[in-house]
Amino acid sequence: MPIIKQKNKFQRKLKRNIPQWYIDSCRRSKFTNQESATAFEAFSESASGQMFELPKALSIESDASPLLRLFSERKSHRIYSGLPLSLNELMYFHRSIFHTRSYPSAGGLYQINPYYIVNRVDGLAPGVYRLPSPHESEPSCLFTIPEHDKSVDEAYTFDDLSETAFILVLAAEHSLITDKYGDRGWRFAFLEAGHIGQNVSLLVTEQGWRHCCIGGGMEDTLCHWLKTTLQHQAPVYSIAVGAS
Repeated sequence: MPIIKQKNKFQRKLKRNIPQWYIDSCRRSKFTNQESATAFEAFSESASGQMFELPKALSIESDASPLLRLFSERKSHRIYSGLPLSLNELMYFHRSIFHTRSYPSAGGLYQINPYYIVNRVDGLAPGVYRLPSPHESEPSCLFTIPEHDKSVDEAYTFDDLSETAFILVLAAEHSLITDKYGDRGWRFAFLEAGHIGQNVSLLVTEQGWRHCCIGGGMEDTLCHWLKTTLQHQAPVYSIAVGAS
């Protein structure tokens, strides 16, 4: 049975106070919005350059390659059918993205580790999984989520994920990226997660599924499920995937 429950729309809103440092920085701003717009218009008018005519753009519908059509068809979705995906489909997804290593990674470290919060996948009980690497054969369940547990709702407060098949969680390994690049390594980790997210978007669109990229979540809960800590391996990006 699915473990991500339908969320009341009023429960999806968090009340947060605006930080004082943000208020102070706005007060110290040199320009008001109107002054900034006026300054930009003056700069634009003073800029000079040769004008030339651009060639006619391709028609995505008739002239573009299949890849460009995928670009135009890619959309974020927050409504899913609730139908399950098969274990074969999940493994096809995982191997296509991560076994091929078809995305750039700083220093060839590939420091982003994928985890799956499984909700509606035939052949797997609901829970948090680490799927096999090219040198492994079996998935490992890190955390079993009871049927009526609401912790998944709490981990992703702003999105209703009750009808998704699974959520891909991308976690960055701290020591691997900072030992070589220092603090700059975190910048590379975020870039790598973004590259993976783009590949996921295109693959999901090609398969006719739906997805939504999620930039935030409750890191403490996610780390508990992944059996790690923020100091060791931090969740940096999540992508919900479900059937159309």
